[in-house]
Amino acid sequence: MRSRRRNFVEVSRGLAQVRPDEVDTRQLGPHWTTEPEVAWNFAMSRDFDGSAWESDDNAPLHGTLVHGLVHKRHIIQPGTDEFEDWSGGEGVFGPNGPEREQTVRPGAPVWIQSMNWASDDESARPIHIQHKQFFRGRA
Repeated sequence: MRSRRRNFVEVSRGLAQVRPDEVDTRQLGPHWTTEPEVAWNFAMSRDFDGSAWESDDNAPLHGTLVHGLVHKRHIIQPGTDEFEDWSGGEGVFGPNGPEREQTVRPGAPVWIQSMNWASDDESARPIHIQHKQFFRGRA
């Protein structure tokens, strides 16, 4: 497995205002990052650098961190027409940008390692879903 693992990239995704048990792993989306801290910021309704998004209410912020592996062939590569199509309308910075984004082709398999609850509410019960074996989600 070690030699095969080098063909995969460890990725994380932050899903704001969603609990781990509410995540639809069939539609995780194309925007992933190689920086878990960036994913945490997105899960907490923040920009990649930690700046808070504007909110209409004072509800506690919460979200889910999804960690997984994606095969390199499913990542849209900078410098290609496909990447240019995505970066034009989707605000994709690429792997060297501040978000360290790895854009995964929609529908590509992502091997989920864990999903974690993130919250700024200290009384919230933490949720951690660790999988003994990876399971397959979709970007």
